[in-house]
Amino acid sequence: MVKTNYNISMAIDIFVKERIMKTCIYARKSTNNLGQKETLQNQIDLCKYKSKEFGLEIVDIKTDTGTGTDDNNRPEVKELIDDAINGKYQCVIMKGISRFYRDTEKGLALIKLLDRYGIRVITIEENFDSREQRTGTGKLDTSRITMYLMFAEMESKKTADRVKFQQMESARKGVWTHGKPPFGYRRNDDSKKLEIVEHEAEVIRYIFELYSQGYGVRTITLILNGENNEKKVYLAPVNTWKHDTVTYALNNRTYAGDIIYNQRSSRENLFKKNHKLKMDKRDSWKGLTKNKKQDWVIADDAHPAIIDRELYDSVQRMLKTKSSNRGIKRNFSLFAGIGKCGVCGSGLTLKKMKINKKAPRQSYYYCVKYTKYGKNFCSNHRIEEGQLEKVVLENLKSLHSNPDILKQFMEDKYSKIEDRLKNKKNDQEKIRLRITELTKKVDLLLEKNLNGDITDLQFNKMNQKYSVELDELTSKLEKTVVVNESEGKENSKNENFLRAKKALEKVTDYDKMDKEEKRVLLIDLVKSVTLISEDTESIKIDIEYNFEL
Repeated sequence: MVKTNYNISMAIDIFVKERIMKTCIYARKSTNNLGQKETLQNQIDLCKYKSKEFGLEIVDIKTDTGTGTDDNNRPEVKELIDDAINGKYQCVIMKGISRFYRDTEKGLALIKLLDRYGIRVITIEENFDSREQRTGTGKLDTSRITMYLMFAEMESKKTADRVKFQQMESARKGVWTHGKPPFGYRRNDDSKKLEIVEHEAEVIRYIFELYSQGYGVRTITLILNGENNEKKVYLAPVNTWKHDTVTYALNNRTYAGDIIYNQRSSRENLFKKNHKLKMDKRDSWKGLTKNKKQDWVIADDAHPAIIDRELYDSVQRMLKTKSSNRGIKRNFSLFAGIGKCGVCGSGLTLKKMKINKKAPRQSYYYCVKYTKYGKNFCSNHRIEEGQLEKVVLENLKSLHSNPDILKQFMEDKYSKIEDRLKNKKNDQEKIRLRITELTKKVDLLLEKNLNGDITDLQFNKMNQKYSVELDELTSKLEKTVVVNESEGKENSKNENFLRAKKALEKVTDYDKMDKEEKRVLLIDLVKSVTLISEDTESIKIDIEYNFEL
């Protein structure tokens, strides 16, 4: 009899052990702050405590350190799924669903994937248990967890938007929020603005000076690294100067005293060659993608400039010219890269032609598209090289010799800018009112759902509709951000006028210059020359200048 009891007891123990689920704890920290380490341990301790209540056996702990990433490539998530599918454990427990995912679609997809393989998912905060949350037919009931995932996603987006707007506001005030300052600057702990480090700034000035004199990036790099008459090695950001660091310095607008924010945004992208990387075709990566220029937030004169505006702008035009394969020494067309066709928008090309038998061969500017593809793509309009040069030069000399004409020209530009700003402010106010209205509707919708006035299905449908519109409006609001106008507006106008007047002084020596010097001057002063015409008889020339306002 005693022996029989012993055998029954052993059988019960074996049965209980087989029923105990091997479990993995999943914990994630959302930032790199030191306080998050304690949060991570708190998550693990809570999961261990609750596991005892559920009768679970902890066999593994996954701690996710992929801060700020919501893509499918977090190694801890992949490892967790692979281990679960391969039978290492039968249950996953976590503090809250927001730890696992803050994207409704992806979060649901992962929970369903685990459920298909019989993996139990428990979230403590939401009191969700995939073994208990089943429909009448035994399928996983996702209505409740969907709602919590949507709340987590909305909260995540709101937090991200708040942080982004705070950073953009700081940028407009001239506060440095970009991390490590560029070589030549340091961040003042009190003002939180950049200040010049003089011994580093000297090197930056030398780089711009060399480039403006015609030295290429490769030559400048060699000079800085000691290949010069004095064999002097110049101070570098990291060890030695490289081609990339010199190019970065020449393109960095921070050296002109400005701060640019929102140049890039974090976006999700599919890998282009997933098969070569041994990844699933749906695998994606989340990285920085360049935004459109109109979406940038620019704070002019936010800190002391290392490079004066005139030199910086001149270097940018030279860089742009070379990058478009239009080097000054290789191309002797004065208006290459400047001339535009007003009919189709293409560039102009210079060709030597004999218009009639009696006239000598002369150089004419033609539309590139017409010369390549014929009259079916653009019209046959042309202008003689000397005639175009004469018109542009007369306009430049008129602006230089007559300050009233220059002032009127700049006033017209200011008027157009002010009209654009006014329209942007009106659009911004309309968007804000609509966002406030939608936010109230979302709050009311949630209240109705909690009170049982509407079903979860109705809530999800309406909330999805509002969320899409809110995302679109938030995106529009970022694009209509209006930079605050400077208090010294009249002073700014006067400075721009004097800068333009100074730049035009070089026009007086135009006739004494060789062709290369003329080309450099035109690049410096003229942004574009557009031929607006349908034929060769009536050609209108529209000139846009490089004067900064």
